[in-house]
Amino acid sequence: MPHRTIEGIDNINPNGYGGMCSRSAVLSRAGIDFERGIDTVATTDAPVLVVDWERWEIVREILPMRYAEIPEKVPLMDAHNTGSVDKIRGSAKDFRTTQHELLAKTFVSPEFPTIRSLISDGHLDSVSIGYVTEREFTVEVPKKTTVKIDGEEYRNDFEDDYPLVVRTKWSVRELSLVPIGADSAAKFKSAIGHNKRLFDELAKLRAEFDEFKQSFEKPKDKKRVAIRLALMNQQLKLT
Repeated sequence: MPHRTIEGIDNINPNGYGGMCSRSAVLSRAGIDFERGIDTVATTDAPVLVVDWERWEIVREILPMRYAEIPEKVPLMDAHNTGSVDKIRGSAKDFRTTQHELLAKTFVSPEFPTIRSLISDGHLDSVSIGYVTEREFTVEVPKKTTVKIDGEEYRNDFEDDYPLVVRTKWSVRELSLVPIGADSAAKFKSAIGHNKRLFDELAKLRAEFDEFKQSFEKPKDKKRVAIRLALMNQQLKLT
């Protein structure tokens, strides 16, 4: 159930964070049973750096278990490749929450004996959960501020400058087997380091697009964004 009361701030999500996200997790090594399913901690409510793909920014995110929308089951995918049914490797089901964790059973189809062997031998032990968040149910906690959501207090005393957001509605969409359990934020930061010029241009484009959405009736704004999009397409072809 989404949040009902918020105290401590007026604008709950001034930067419009929300969209598809993912987090890494680890399969249990205790008593692997492919028929009954592998015990999996799909995610926790601990603050984690993730990528907000709607804004191409890294945020520190909290997923309270009380706001989780839990499905009966979701597909087990190959590395978040959701574009084809050929990438389905099984399913995740029997989702349940504790106070701080989202638990599930991971089932690998018998059609993939190689994957089962990799898991049994300990060579493959990482999964990543894909979930959807919404702008209307995202609360940004400003620096040095305490925000109370449905009676629970959240305070942003982190020393870095990453935004802290609390998701008051989040829906599980899929679970993926991944070869490396590095979190998406770390990969994103690495990609920025190797393609700084491209990411700077993407950030500028995003900022101008947001400005354009707020004042789309102005022809000059529309023309400027169109020019930026054309330049971006040219740069992508050169990289």
